[in-house]
Amino acid sequence: MSKLCLTLVAVAVVSLSVGCSVPRAPISGSLYVDVKDNLQVNPGPLGPNKGEATASSIIGITTGDCSVTTAAANGKITEISHVDYHSWGIMGIFAKTTTVVYGK
Repeated sequence: MSKLCLTLVAVAVVSLSVGCSVPRAPISGSLYVDVKDNLQVNPGPLGPNKGEATASSIIGITTGDCSVTTAAANGKITEISHVDYHSWGIMGIFAKTTTVVYGK
């Protein structure tokens, strides 16, 4: 009986942990996601500089900084003209989101 309980607990833990890595996206897919979209557009031309910041997740363990502030700092941008993002994920196991900032 204790082996059955242990097995059920193990199955429950594995079932609940799968699907925890879901990237930000305007649409979703349960098997595969690879989407680019914009977050912000200011009037005027696209800036000449580009900065990126990335956060990743593997089985629900997430690390990184994909903030607009970090992306702008990485591109040495002080005047933001446009912000995009790229999200990628596979079956809720792996996910990555990159924020891309354009400006001067």
